[in-house]
Amino acid sequence: MAESPITAAELARMSPQERADAVNKSVVRDLREVSDEFRSEIRETSLRLGAQRRARA
Repeated sequence: MAESPITAAELARMSPQERADAVNKSVVRDLREVSDEFRSEIRETSLRLGAQRRARA
């Protein structure tokens, strides 16, 4: 998943199917595909947001 991002200009030159394919290719379907550091960040963020939501309830 270390590919460079697709720019707006590149998207504009693509057909609708090419855009859909590019988006589908970028979706992570298994957390093992991302780094441990990023998974830790996701976990910390989700815990923080969950605590904020519970505090408002």
